[in-house]
Formats: sequence, C-alpha cells, structure tokens
Amino acid sequence: MCDVRRRTWVLLGLLLGLFTGGDALKDVSVTIPPAVKIMDTVTLQCRYDLQGEPLYTVKWYKGGQEFFRYIPKELPSTQVFPLPGINVDLSKSSPNEVVLRNVQPEVTGRYKCEVSSDAPNFYTFIVSGYMYVIGLTAIHILRAGQLHEDVTYFKIASLMRASPELTFFKDFTL
Repeated sequence: MCDVRRRTWVLLGLLLGLFTGGDALKDVSVTIPPAVKIMDTVTLQCRYDLQGEPLYTVKWYKGGQEFFRYIPKELPSTQVFPLPGINVDLSKSSPNEVVLRNVQPEVTGRYKCEVSSDAPNFYTFIVSGYMYVIGLTAIHILRAGQLHEDVTYFKIASLMRASPELTFFKDFTL
C-alpha cells in the first residue's frame, strides 16, 4: 500500500512538472540511517534544490504524524510537535536536518521529509526512508544498508556468547 502511495506522489510530481514547464524542486532526497542503537543520537537529512523557487516549508513525519516543521516566514520559524519517543535537539536541527536524541525502539519506522516551495507554484515533494532502532546494547552494527527499496540488511557483531537467532522479515512482518 505504501509503495502505491509513493508511486502516486511521484507520478503526480512528474505530471505537475510537465504541465508547469518543469521549474520545480529538484534532487529531493533523504539520508536516514537504516539501523541505529538504542540511546544513539541520530541525524536525519533532507536535501533539495529549489531551482530558484522560494522555500515555503520543510516538514518531517514519522509514519503519518508530523513532528518537525520549518517555515522561514514564521516566527519562530521552527516548530516541534510531541510524538512518543521522539526527542528533537532543536539547537542542532536546521531546515536540512533534524537531530534526534536518545532514540528508543518505539521510534523504529518510516520517516518522511516533505519540502514545499512558496507562492506562486507551491511545488511539494515527499521522500522517505526506514530506520530501525536496535534495543540490544551488547550489539555492534558493523554495516547496514539498503539493497533495494524493500530490502534492508544488517551486519552485526555481538558481545554475547550465545548463538544468535536470525529472523527474516518480509514487508516488516514475520
């Protein structure tokens, strides 16, 4: 369902670009670490090229709930909305990145960055990524990445002597 929704947004963005001459936001992307340890400080980055358009807003969502908003024309320009487990470090956050402190397992999920240009066009693009918070403190993440938009991998080392138990997920379910 999420894949269909994302494809719909991409198609809508492409059609908007065709009908308006293509002067729109460009190169919108996010950098979201695929796996972090519990209590880590995490930086979520959102990059974009406004193509000369003025910035209207940058918003961050976890799932469908907004937790960070930047609107340069408002005072204060930055707003944080409470979400369980999400602790935004406002002093280190900016229009291009949001810093989360002391992450907990409940903040595992899909994070979306929504960028909108200002009048007269109000172009909007949404990009997302998935972040896992691993609750074991006796584990070291050696490498993590995304092989495909639907496949995330982790290479881990454990300080525990017990044999590891491997669990495979498809579409975030067993």
